[in-house]
Amino acid sequence: FFFYFFEPMAALLTKCLRTVFPACYHLVSKPLEQVVEPNNLYSASGELFFSGVGVAWIITLACEAWYIDGNELKKRIGYNNVCVGFDMPPASYVAMPVLVISAAMGIAYVWMDTQRGILQKAAGEITQGQYLFTYWTNFGFMISLSLVPLIMVMTPEKNTWGHLMLFIQHIVMRMLITSANFFEAPELSKRSKIWFWSCLFVTTVYPTLLIIDFAHYDYEIEQGVADPDPIIPWWITMFFDLSWFAFLGTTSMFLPPAPHLRIKYALVTDAELEELHAKAVTNWKKTRLGLAAVRHRRDRERASSQGQQMDAVENELVESKGVESTL
Repeated sequence: FFFYFFEPMAALLTKCLRTVFPACYHLVSKPLEQVVEPNNLYSASGELFFSGVGVAWIITLACEAWYIDGNELKKRIGYNNVCVGFDMPPASYVAMPVLVISAAMGIAYVWMDTQRGILQKAAGEITQGQYLFTYWTNFGFMISLSLVPLIMVMTPEKNTWGHLMLFIQHIVMRMLITSANFFEAPELSKRSKIWFWSCLFVTTVYPTLLIIDFAHYDYEIEQGVADPDPIIPWWITMFFDLSWFAFLGTTSMFLPPAPHLRIKYALVTDAELEELHAKAVTNWKKTRLGLAAVRHRRDRERASSQGQQMDAVENELVESKGVESTL
């Protein structure tokens, strides 16, 4: 009886996971895939984030519906931001682990994207400037992801500005990490260009509107106003708010194509690890010696070329003086 119902239910669940969370399903179903697409990790991070937000809103509506009408964010911007859904327990108890896993997926993406950047730079596919921009934005994004779960700890009721800054820093770093992907691409499609510049516009305006609303609210309270209205119409801020989340959800659809990574998996003992390490050090030394030899030969050729140019200049001077003396 159990197996009679288990097989079709398992097939239905697999189909649902593959449809709703394609990137997460791909990573779970193929843990030892030898050709890896780092952007799948980036997409999986976004899928987990949205699923956590959705579940948190359901829990908040079911258990703490009063908070929807009486929270600090709504007082300042005039509507319920998406973050309101996971600011209160018990929703925050569920959202926190999901955001931690989402951050872990994002950090894994950063690690693999940095490896890809190193290989692309070695192959001459990207410049030193492109590599450095990718490297430092990846590092910044890793720090940003580590700070995101603190949004559930530093709630608007405890520290309103701290809560806002944690959110804004993540908005900015996501734009930078996306820009790095576009900056590396040799060619961009028209649809990707439109998406990127639209996303950049929304990412610039949205945090600005939030800061203006928060600063205006604090100023009005200091002036003795009991219940100040937002200085910016709530529907304008809400439009940019929802637009940013829409861009967040569609990022993977518009990212430019990037190389995959080929990875070989194998079990290695401690003795084999020491041997591989010794070989790697030897190869590294040989590479350094080879690069030094190439650099030395290049310097000699440059010096020889400069010497030949100097000789030619001297000959021209001698010849010109000889002509002058003849005249």
